[in-house]
Amino acid sequence: MVNSLRRILHIKLTLYHLSLCALKNEMEGGYCMYEYKFVKVKLSGFKLEPEEDYEVMVSNYAKEGWRLMQVLAPPTTGYGIAGYYEFVFERQI
Repeated sequence: MVNSLRRILHIKLTLYHLSLCALKNEMEGGYCMYEYKFVKVKLSGFKLEPEEDYEVMVSNYAKEGWRLMQVLAPPTTGYGIAGYYEFVFERQI
């Protein structure tokens, strides 16, 4: 189910940004394409702290030209707690 949600999100984000880019570049006749990256950050320990520093991770991806689009919380486990968060990054091709 998570993979199908990921595909739907990817398609919607792609269509949204293609239409915005087409409007922006209409006079030039150009178009924009984007690629997306999904990065999981696991939560661990009693307090469910992130296993890595997400602020540093976002900064590192930004330096590589990626833009943070969204942070997704997956379906919860049997205890009602998510085991990870998924960061969605976008970059123009």
